Amino acid sequence: MINPIYESFGAVRIEGSYVKIYKDPYNYQTINAGAPVSHALWNSGFLTVYLMSGEIRRYKDYYYYDIVR
Repeated sequence: MINPIYESFGAVRIEGSYVKIYKDPYNYQTINAGAPVSHALWNSGFLTVYLMSGEIRRYKDYYYYDIVR
């Protein structure tokens, strides 16, 4: 599960196929989506990642996700 501290800070940065989730201005964890990312949003403890291909993934932690669409 993604630590709630990261969701509380709320900052997410997209860099190509990587999503950086910040817990403060200097510390972050990285998710490698493996494909170009359009944007990402927090949703009730999950991180919803929208890929350029149209696929939507809901990340439970840094490695495992469900495909929403």
